[in-house]
Amino acid sequence: MERMTPERLRRTKEELFRALQTKTPLRQFLQIAHEATGLQFSLCSASFAVLTTYPDMDDEANLVTSGGRQFVRFGVTLEMDEKRHVKRLLESARPNVSNDPRFPNPILFQAIRINQAMVAYLFSPGRPEGFFPEELGLVEYLAQVLSIEMQKQDFFASESGVKYEYFLLELLESRLKSETSAVQRLHQLGRRPQPYYYLAEFTFDDVSSRPSGSYFFDQLLSLFPDSLVGLIKGRMCMLLPRSQIGALTPWEEEALKSFLEFNHMRVSFSDRFTSLLAAPYAREQARRTAAEGGGEERVRYYEQVRLYHLLDRVGDSELLRSVIHPDVELLRRYDGEHNTHYLETLWAYLEANRSAVQAAAALFIHKSTFFFRMGKIAELVGDDVMRDGERLFDYELSLRLLEYLHRGSDQAH
Repeated sequence: MERMTPERLRRTKEELFRALQTKTPLRQFLQIAHEATGLQFSLCSASFAVLTTYPDMDDEANLVTSGGRQFVRFGVTLEMDEKRHVKRLLESARPNVSNDPRFPNPILFQAIRINQAMVAYLFSPGRPEGFFPEELGLVEYLAQVLSIEMQKQDFFASESGVKYEYFLLELLESRLKSETSAVQRLHQLGRRPQPYYYLAEFTFDDVSSRPSGSYFFDQLLSLFPDSLVGLIKGRMCMLLPRSQIGALTPWEEEALKSFLEFNHMRVSFSDRFTSLLAAPYAREQARRTAAEGGGEERVRYYEQVRLYHLLDRVGDSELLRSVIHPDVELLRRYDGEHNTHYLETLWAYLEANRSAVQAAAALFIHKSTFFFRMGKIAELVGDDVMRDGERLFDYELSLRLLEYLHRGSDQAH
């Protein structure tokens, strides 16, 4: 390949700039640079996913295909770290040329940044004659152009360009098809796999607000150093690996509440899950929890809305109404006709984990009054319900169905 002339360099830069004016695929930018230099280019995300190449690259020694996509092999990323390629990428805005025993020629890395954060990088395996200074200048310009194009395409939704976003997006959209590959990707991002995971989604009190800059991400990462935080299609998400059961320790919950209160935010946590591939379901749980609201609560958990989530999926209010136990309907009608509080008493007993003492305290009545009411309930339904665990379960389900249907009716109005 002949050395690039200043005129050819100028024309190529103009061509790259013109490509920004139209809806140009990322691969085409690499093609323009290749036609000017003869170099092979790969564009990879900061989480080591191959975004595009030109020309097509068949490199089984360094790349692995999973779910129809190419990724840098786990072992290769470890070597990149050992040879300080990653460190130099993070520290320099200019092309980095170095030698690597896996390649016969000098290789090139060039970071692509959005707001000072590295979100992707260019790689070229080089050629025997090495890289000419004009080509290095073109590669640096190409990185600037690709940064602009990625922002135009909303490729990285976060203005901070957090490096975890591409991995989170692939995970939450079920693009990763193997648990092994997902775990390896987690390793590549400097996070240790754990027995348990939680997915959290953050919302703002003012629905028109959205994160800007890296402040929110930096604060969350300082609270949860093992987490992965990113802005995925306009919603701030956090994947939280945990070594023990429980999304938050008491200290973490208090610190998180203070952060949320200060920034007028709320967070909704999914149930724990043990397979990274279950993250899309956990995201749905977190979203359903967020949709429920929660009054003044800043931290919400899926267990608070689990039944409502299931009932939403049923979607047939008449069917749900027909499932309500006849005894509950009987007590509801009786209370209305005689101004009694039997259904309220039954509900308090169930809410108090079937403790008569706690139920009486919650109702602000004497324990003897509580037992009198429960005796009247037994007369009305023809059974001592306090001794029938299965019946009590049916009652609790029925009362929650009534609560759900009543809430739905209120929202409709």
